[in-house]
Amino acid sequence: MNIDLQVRGQRIYVKCEWTVKKPDHSFALGQLLRLCAAQNNSKAIHPDRIEPCELQFRPAMTRYFFSNLEPGTLYIEYEGGLEGAFLFMQPEIYHFSFYNGWYPVDFDAEEKYDMSLHAGDEYQLINGRYDPDLGLWRYVCDNKEVPDCNVLLLCKSRYHCVQQEGVSFWYFEPSHGDRVGQLAEHYASIREFYKKFYGHITAEDVSLVVLPEKYHNYGAYQRERLTVFSELQGEMGDKIHGLAHELGHIYGAGADTATWEDWLNETHAEWSALLYLRECQPQIFAAAVEWLEQNYKQSGTLRPHGDARPNEVHDTGTLIYYDIYKTWGLSEIEALLRIFDGLPTKDTEHFLQALKSRHPDSYKILLEKCREGKR
Repeated sequence: MNIDLQVRGQRIYVKCEWTVKKPDHSFALGQLLRLCAAQNNSKAIHPDRIEPCELQFRPAMTRYFFSNLEPGTLYIEYEGGLEGAFLFMQPEIYHFSFYNGWYPVDFDAEEKYDMSLHAGDEYQLINGRYDPDLGLWRYVCDNKEVPDCNVLLLCKSRYHCVQQEGVSFWYFEPSHGDRVGQLAEHYASIREFYKKFYGHITAEDVSLVVLPEKYHNYGAYQRERLTVFSELQGEMGDKIHGLAHELGHIYGAGADTATWEDWLNETHAEWSALLYLRECQPQIFAAAVEWLEQNYKQSGTLRPHGDARPNEVHDTGTLIYYDIYKTWGLSEIEALLRIFDGLPTKDTEHFLQALKSRHPDSYKILLEKCREGKR
């Protein structure tokens, strides 16, 4: 999908083009965006149907349906405002992504993005490349884990950047300098631990961005070569834990994030973090598992609502693994994490099959939790 993006104040103006192969085609955009034009092979067309839809992690969305298309290109233009999580639309930072439904997603939309963003070199597009001849930024995403055309456009005169060993730490508040320095040290330690544990290293030239203080208790999120923190307030131990979890998603990832299968991603990312804490920050490890045991109030099942993604997806698998850890020891957890990391197909069925003969005890426990889930 080729995307041409302009930002003007609080609004975006977008032109998109991608390949269609079938006569029927649909995609979704944030409901605040207005479709201005559409063409199929340069011929003007109109949606056959427009209706509201709900998508995991996104704001209210609108789905557009087209029919009788010819194989070739679909071109659309749209403009409007945005809503949703982690959103910034101000001169010092423009940040919108997957969470804001700003580009065509789901259904028949492509998930490989080649974006041109009209902004000068007084800005820095995280993970982007500046073309001085055209005076714009280029960004390409073909990530199979979490595809996201993620815009993080930072005004260079307003942001601070610390670089070390292929990692850039971007932050807005000058008072965050000391904490960012601490995170940088832990980042290097966590990455080295994961490299040793999993036997392969993460990508070089990565960025960690601390957003301005706007979203409290939003935590963080991970994308390819990018970790984003919504805030740095609170205990540093919590931030270290959060950073280890987000970096854990480099290995604990690949299952469908919009369904109950997301327990695989969250459990393996969290236990990657817990193994790091157990070795390097044992007090944080003990506090984390104790807090979770005391505060968990959910069903204990990995599949409480059928195929839907449950609210407790971050916690249930973590506690099940904690029971396995207490019963069969550290080596069993290490084996589960490495097996999932090495799976060609990341889903529960393939994971359980990989465990069935080599780790029958864990297999039986997890199979039961997928069916009933009574802890």
